[in-house]
Amino acid sequence: MSPKEVGKIAAQINTISLNYHLAHAVFACNKIVEDVFKRHSQKRIKNLKETLQEAEKKNDIKKISGILTEIDRLGRPFRIYVEYVSDMDIEGGRVIKLPLSNQFVISLPEDLLRQSWNSDGTYNTDGVKVLRNRMAHELGHIALHIEELLEIDGTQGSKLLTKEAEDEANIFAVELLKLRHERNEQLYKTGIYREAF
Repeated sequence: MSPKEVGKIAAQINTISLNYHLAHAVFACNKIVEDVFKRHSQKRIKNLKETLQEAEKKNDIKKISGILTEIDRLGRPFRIYVEYVSDMDIEGGRVIKLPLSNQFVISLPEDLLRQSWNSDGTYNTDGVKVLRNRMAHELGHIALHIEELLEIDGTQGSKLLTKEAEDEANIFAVELLKLRHERNEQLYKTGIYREAF
């Protein structure tokens, strides 16, 4: 592959990455929540193994197969993804547990992403602030309310949490964005961005 082709792929990845605000925070949240998910899975697996023994005694092949599939799923890694939804209300946003998986999706309105860019391709500061705040809020639901979210099936996800949970996610968003701002400001002051890039 020529250097030009390599550069083109790097540019493509960079362009796509601009849509994933707070990506490092998503990875960090995934790491923390993974431990909670493992504990949740271990409890479920223990219960499933008891049910499996009963199904084996009855030679219920269909039930045995379903239980083994569920045990296998619970042993897989936990992951958080971000998606932008075209028909979601601009005021929307939620965390959804995908059925039959260990995956949570932070769903945000695609219009929020569009509003974070100016027509000349530069960031729209106000739009970016709204988008990052919404993403931080939904990330807060995962960090703070993972156990409740694990019990919710369907597309409403975090929308079914309590008013108190909403307030907690708002506080989380403010705190996370404040800390990220302080960190970035410190990096700029030290000159690391200029020296490294």
